[in-house]
Amino acid sequence: LGFFGMILHYIGRFMTKTEQQVIGKLTVRFGKVKKNRLVFKNREMMDCTDNPEAFYEYLISSGYNKKYEIIWLVSEKRKFRNQNTGNVKFVTAENKYGWSSPLAYYYGATAGFFFYSHNSAGLNRYRCKGQTVVNLWHGCGYKDAEQGKKKQNIKPDFDYALVPGPVFVKTKSGLWNCEPDRLLMMGYPRYDWMLHPSMSKDEILDSLFGWKGKKAVLWMPTFRKSDLGGCAENEIELPCQLPAIQNMNELKELDSYLREQEIILIIKKHPLQTEWDE
Repeated sequence: LGFFGMILHYIGRFMTKTEQQVIGKLTVRFGKVKKNRLVFKNREMMDCTDNPEAFYEYLISSGYNKKYEIIWLVSEKRKFRNQNTGNVKFVTAENKYGWSSPLAYYYGATAGFFFYSHNSAGLNRYRCKGQTVVNLWHGCGYKDAEQGKKKQNIKPDFDYALVPGPVFVKTKSGLWNCEPDRLLMMGYPRYDWMLHPSMSKDEILDSLFGWKGKKAVLWMPTFRKSDLGGCAENEIELPCQLPAIQNMNELKELDSYLREQEIILIIKKHPLQTEWDE
């Protein structure tokens, strides 16, 4: 962000912490939860994506915005200036300088249902009695499956969370240090994008990749180089930023094998991936 950006960042963070304490506490004391208010939150700088977006699209297509007020807490509010869906508002939360609007804390505290995909960012740390918090999450694997052992004194900030199926109840209840009955085995809203009945697998592959073969593999590696701190993979140097492939010869061997077997390999890079050679 540069020198002045750094100054603005610290000012923004200070203002945000102050707002959280003042607006949050006042709202909890004098406000009431609005049962027909739904608040959605993605990770910062990843507005309206992933499971919250998929669930939101379903709500709008089904006309739920006629009954419910929908609030999006976003990093770049200007991107939604031309959005004119009825009963839907966009409020600044965690912009690039770390600042959140006072309204973000007000809506976060008074929402009947608060949905998020990565974390709530403390926007509903002070919440009115009766709020239900749902962790829609952004994908289940076995990464950090044992980390729950280190978090025994940390309680989850949600009432319920989604998991794809029963195999993940044990790992996620350990990771999040929560009771298994909080984990709803419903799958993710974004699955509906892949399993939509209007298109078959063959039609999708042909439309997107011009592929008419019988075999397709979708690879979505979490391994990544990232601009965000705390990413262990940042210390690993590999030629094409893919796990398990040590050099370009191995990549060529993989390509040859796929061609021989008539398999298309689709690699979906991680949203936070940097230094990706197209």
